[in-house]
Amino acid sequence: HMDFRDVVHATQAQMLKHFGGENVFQGRVIEVHIGTLLADQAFTFTDWTAEMKAKASICISEPETLIESLEIAKSRIQIMIDRGMDNDKKVLQGLIDKAEARIAAMPGLEVVTGRRLALFTFARTDGDEATASLLERVNDDGRTYLTQTMHEGRYVIRLTMGQFDMERADMIAALDAIEEINAVL
Repeated sequence: HMDFRDVVHATQAQMLKHFGGENVFQGRVIEVHIGTLLADQAFTFTDWTAEMKAKASICISEPETLIESLEIAKSRIQIMIDRGMDNDKKVLQGLIDKAEARIAAMPGLEVVTGRRLALFTFARTDGDEATASLLERVNDDGRTYLTQTMHEGRYVIRLTMGQFDMERADMIAALDAIEEINAVL
């Protein structure tokens, strides 16, 4: 059995072999326009591009694929609940609250949108260029990979905390990277 992850890693291995170990993808945007690429496959692809210090652009253009991807996401949320991530202790909520509070406490940063499920956005208080610079430096650092979006005409960084396989150490590493890099901007 071969899945999309196998294809992604084979591509990486071939590229490294062909270019004598040089990462020719570093700093580039790798675009994939496959209307039938499921959410799981898209995440596999974006994880790989982050490992290669590149950026990914995925377009899911087929309605059926989008619906199936949403069904996968719903089943993953149920797995999180089933595994106790949203239990009486509100573990998922606690991780997200801690991350949001830590970002809000960092000088020059502000939380732009409050938490929705496991996602919130933040930005530098000194404008879109500074926010874009922070995002680029955090991603180049390699300890975590963040994405951006626009909110009410403002460039913001998206931060997701609480995936079903996430551990507390993952949250701390991501927040440490953001804090350290933000401190030198």
